[in-house]
Amino acid sequence: MKSERLLVPSPNRIFGRFKAGLQRDLGFFEGRNRILFGDVAYRITAEAEDVTDTVHSLLNTIVPSVLQLQAMATQMLTVSPQLSLLSTFVIPAMGLTVGCLDEKLSIISNDTNLSPPSLATYLNEVPFFLTLT
Repeated sequence: MKSERLLVPSPNRIFGRFKAGLQRDLGFFEGRNRILFGDVAYRITAEAEDVTDTVHSLLNTIVPSVLQLQAMATQMLTVSPQLSLLSTFVIPAMGLTVGCLDEKLSIISNDTNLSPPSLATYLNEVPFFLTLT
């Protein structure tokens, strides 16, 4: 029991070492053991740039979509409140139905060792052949 406790570092110890590493100058990490000068700084700035690109793209897609959804909901409520109330029940029900059918489709494709695209192609072709006969 005591040896297991020695192998697992405590969170305070881990955060303490992380904090000490953050307080060191970048020169401490560079120039030794074949790490080129500027390599750590480049990695930090590249990661920061990746984070900013991700946040920027998320904001550029989420904010307009939310505003468009709000405008559409307002317009629907203005035109017909009863139909809007009905659609708030029907749309999630259709989403659940599609999700359940997707689960069944994936189970069928796993049982028959078919990939989902080939199974979807097969299912699209079957009704076409049934109408020809």
